[in-house]
Amino acid sequence: MSSKRKLRESCPACVRSGRVCDGLVPECMYYRRSAPLNPTRPRQIRNKEEEMYLEEHIRELEQRLETLSSASSTPRASPNIPSRPISSSPRAQDSIPNVFRGRPQDMTGEWWKPALLRRPIQDYLVQIFLAYAGQHHIQVDGPGLLRALQSFDPAEQPHPALLDSIYLFACSCTDSLPLASPLSLVRLEDHFLTRARKDMNDSLAFADRLLDYLKASNIIAAYLLRRGRHLEGYHHHSGAARLAMACGLHHIYSPTFPPHVQEPLPASTEAVALLRPPSSQMQVADRIFTFWNTFVQDQIYAIVHGFAPALDERLEDIRTPLPRPLVEYEQNDIRLQDIDYLYKVFQSTQRQPNRAESAFASFIKSLALLHSARVGLANRVDDLASIIATTQSFRRFLTGMTDSVTDGTNLMDRFLYSAIVCTQTALLQLFRATGPSGATELVNIASSLADTVRSPYNEQLARGSQLIMHCLKFTQAVLEQHRQQLVGNRSGVGSRLPDVEERISMLSRVTTPD
Repeated sequence: MSSKRKLRESCPACVRSGRVCDGLVPECMYYRRSAPLNPTRPRQIRNKEEEMYLEEHIRELEQRLETLSSASSTPRASPNIPSRPISSSPRAQDSIPNVFRGRPQDMTGEWWKPALLRRPIQDYLVQIFLAYAGQHHIQVDGPGLLRALQSFDPAEQPHPALLDSIYLFACSCTDSLPLASPLSLVRLEDHFLTRARKDMNDSLAFADRLLDYLKASNIIAAYLLRRGRHLEGYHHHSGAARLAMACGLHHIYSPTFPPHVQEPLPASTEAVALLRPPSSQMQVADRIFTFWNTFVQDQIYAIVHGFAPALDERLEDIRTPLPRPLVEYEQNDIRLQDIDYLYKVFQSTQRQPNRAESAFASFIKSLALLHSARVGLANRVDDLASIIATTQSFRRFLTGMTDSVTDGTNLMDRFLYSAIVCTQTALLQLFRATGPSGATELVNIASSLADTVRSPYNEQLARGSQLIMHCLKFTQAVLEQHRQQLVGNRSGVGSRLPDVEERISMLSRVTTPD
């Protein structure tokens, strides 16, 4: 009896509107008449035509979402990676770098789709990233990254944004292989870039492991620079650089744990602590390296493409010490007499640390000198002599390390070679502005810089770095100008001209894209 009475009761919408209702549930007579024209109809499907319409509308929305997600990326081929076996030809194997030969058997089918890749695939991509990160001026704590990957503590594990950015960078490093090769992963770049950006948005939304967010930003900035997407990379990196300052990474007063100095209180009581205080020496080192990686990417965008630095603080305001060799942090062997700061590179009396500084720190100093030379010339600074003296002093400091640059056995040599190239390029720009008085020194430095790419190892480093390519192109322009002067003056044509032309030809081969 109650069920029959329930069927005869008017529906709530008709009761509120005072309409006559036949009481049928869930479709009353009024709804059947008005459903096709009612834009505010409930989500419940009332008839077959509406169901078909909604399904078609959902398909259209999915297609639009997929189009918008890939709009910011260069259209590429389908990411279907062939699973055919790798060629066993000796010639084919010899042309494959060793780091690519350990391709795991699990990389079949759509292996890239799971949010958490299988451990063998993850290890393979991480090893590729570690092998090529230094070539693109990214300093990585390799052992620390591997320990974090093996940790069972969710707070210590890398954020998905960092992992996806590592996968993205590893895929881009396979561009030296033929596109049809089963080892080539460049077709997955858009996939991992989209995932990394989504994960980075999640990291910001929940303030989750912001240090990993900054690491991922540095990797993506280096990737976008490598792919020639300069404006996109600059826009992406600028916000991350300002976030690094908001996290206080430019004001790490003590490189030791526990800290040897008391950090000053924030100027405002409303200041928000975005990062928790470090709880170990390696966490302090992680923050120092993250900040200087951010500084390096910021300087590269400013030097190579002339963008305004996002870290526009005066060097005196950067209180984070320069990074020491990683082994000193691992052994908790940071000594106060070895602590150095970037602004001291411009002081006339530089105090050299008791122990050798890291090649990464030397590279950071060379970037500051190169940027200072560029800014000084742009602003027409009268006192160029002091900048020249400072740069020459640092060049002499690097001279003792030149032998290890040509060795090619240590990954840190990449930073050392980059430091020498940047320092000599700074001197080239400064002596070029002095006019005839610096002509002889100008040619000598340009010739010395050109001779560095005679080493196949150094040539490989130059081809993989936008910064070094920029410096070598400037060196080539200086030598071409010198060749024109030799031909015009007809002085020393027989003795010096062949050497100049040979260096120009060598630089042209290196700086010209394949």
